[in-house]
Amino acid sequence: MIFHDWWAMLAEAQMLQKIVFNEHLAVAGGLLVLAAFGPGAYSLQNRRPAQT
Repeated sequence: MIFHDWWAMLAEAQMLQKIVFNEHLAVAGGLLVLAAFGPGAYSLQNRRPAQT
């Protein structure tokens, strides 16, 4: 909230700052979910060797 102070900006810049803030919030939430539950089936360690 410190870096996206849309309340101190002009109306045109407020919407952009709100969008960027929501985007950063969504990325942080996704990283928290990944940290909590791990990569699961998508991890590189979970790859199966190619069968020949």
